[in-house]
Amino acid sequence: MAQEFNWLARIGTLDDGVALVNHLGWNLQIGQVDSGWVVQSGESVIYRGESRADLDAFLYGMALACSVIPSAMTEMLREEFSVDTTDIAVEIAK
Repeated sequence: MAQEFNWLARIGTLDDGVALVNHLGWNLQIGQVDSGWVVQSGESVIYRGESRADLDAFLYGMALACSVIPSAMTEMLREEFSVDTTDIAVEIAK
């Protein structure tokens, strides 16, 4: 069954979604390892999968969850946890 990202317009591209998640301090790093994909938050692996489609679904889910947090609450969370995202780059391996 083909994947459908019906609410992708809410977050933009997957790169935009990763930027949104990183805005909350996740510092996601995505890369290919052996025959699969890995997502790290800092030094911790938070996702490991075999296909790019599964990786996209994982990232889409994280971004969609973050997209419904009201902006005022987002700023409160960033302040509470001293999140500085000015130097976080978004790069998803193609």
